[in-house]
Amino acid sequence: MAVVNEIVVASLIVTGTAFQADPDVKKLEAACAWHLSNFEAGGPDYCEIARQLARDKKWDSIQVVFARGRCNKFQAELAREIVSVSSGADAVMFLKTLTEGSRAWHLGALHVPKNPDAAVSAYLKEVVRDKGPEARATCYAVCQERKWPDLLEQARTDSMSTERYSLDAGFKVWSFALADAAKSYRVELGDLPKDTPITRPQVRSLVPPRLPGQPLFPPSK
Repeated sequence: MAVVNEIVVASLIVTGTAFQADPDVKKLEAACAWHLSNFEAGGPDYCEIARQLARDKKWDSIQVVFARGRCNKFQAELAREIVSVSSGADAVMFLKTLTEGSRAWHLGALHVPKNPDAAVSAYLKEVVRDKGPEARATCYAVCQERKWPDLLEQARTDSMSTERYSLDAGFKVWSFALADAAKSYRVELGDLPKDTPITRPQVRSLVPPRLPGQPLFPPSK
């Protein structure tokens, strides 16, 4: 378990949250455990459990679930569901507990509220200013889908970037240019002509076949 997670868990214990006996934590971890060992349809709906925790604003329980790591295989899905039912401010608060650019952060960020939100806008601007190409590309995708002009100034700079980022798709690792993410966003917003050249992603390397039971993606950080 990462040091930061140990700190989170320790702080929750100190503040009186007995996470070992927290029924919300137990319920979500049990649902994830069921789906790790059963491949047939049915079973407890871990996505709905996560959504309800977010609706009820049980952020201590959510933090503990992510810190303990027993739902690692499902963290990206859980992040998506948590953000999808959260307000902009709550979504940002939650996303800040994840590692920018991780799969869980990426999927969560893509599901921030679709209506313009001051907290979300400020956070996306902070990420594209300070974080790596994976996180910045995600922010451009968020604003491109919603047709938000908030990131155009930084996108004009990143349109000239030579940075690349990768996506592990199982047997292939795709390499993308950050400049293309920025240009695609600008084209959608009418800041560049529609015929602006945008390159296709490249296959950076082949991934060896996974062992039985090995997840498609590594656990989210």
